[in-house]
Amino acid sequence: MTKNILNSRKNYITYLILHEIIQNSCLTQRDLAHVTGVAISSINKHLEQYENEELINRHYLTSKTILYYCTAKGTDYYNKLKIEHIQSIALFHEQIIRHNVTFIKKLIEKNISNVIIMGTEEELDAIFFFMTKIYNGQINILGYITDKTMAFNQLKQLSHSDLMNKSYDAIIQFSGTPLTLSLQHLSSEALIREKIIEL
Repeated sequence: MTKNILNSRKNYITYLILHEIIQNSCLTQRDLAHVTGVAISSINKHLEQYENEELINRHYLTSKTILYYCTAKGTDYYNKLKIEHIQSIALFHEQIIRHNVTFIKKLIEKNISNVIIMGTEEELDAIFFFMTKIYNGQINILGYITDKTMAFNQLKQLSHSDLMNKSYDAIIQFSGTPLTLSLQHLSSEALIREKIIEL
């Protein structure tokens, strides 16, 4: 139903990494992998590409301690991706408004009442709004799964063990948006996959 938050997964990853570098130049490659959800084995390849494209510079404090800075060109490119990101979020919310009413009615008809939501922060925000404001608690959200550690609407962020031990009717996942490797791995497990319903 939905399109990628950015034009491609590659652009989405670039947006995430540049955003984190702009926010904090002291992040290590492991830190970048953690906050963006990109595999650490891939982070260095992305950074090398960005350096070759003159989007970032590296500053070596020691042989193992590296600071990353966005160049003027990198900042301009990030701002372009940010505009695209905001525009795509607006489009996403329009699509949600048209689609969610029918979708949630079908959940209620199937007696699905206890769900977990999975997706990016923007996706979680959209589905949370419809389930709590428009349908006023007819769907009970037990918690959420996303690709980085964050607080969201006083709900519990669920771990793998939570999913294996918690009783729930379905996991609501947004179709068409890029899942990070951690979520791809999680959603491929048989006991979890059989609970997933794509919006």
